[in-house]
Amino acid sequence: LLMSTQSSVYPGSEPASPQVWRADSFYVMAEWVMRGLGWAWLPRHVVQYPAYQNLMVELTSEWTPPALIVELVWRRDEPLGPAARWLAER
Repeated sequence: LLMSTQSSVYPGSEPASPQVWRADSFYVMAEWVMRGLGWAWLPRHVVQYPAYQNLMVELTSEWTPPALIVELVWRRDEPLGPAARWLAER
């Protein structure tokens, strides 16, 4: 199970399986896992959601997800707040 839009293509990130179902929500993916449709990499906060607690098993893997790239954008006519300034300085 893969978290992405239907048309997403990420260069150099071939799926770990030849059969991939795509969803735009980690919670949809968790529901699919609960229904036995496959396995997924899910954030711990999703797996710890009360409806899923103690019902999923963590699998070990040598695969490391790619780093997230975050871009800071803001309106030119609005000053940055303290948190945004802190991010912009890094």
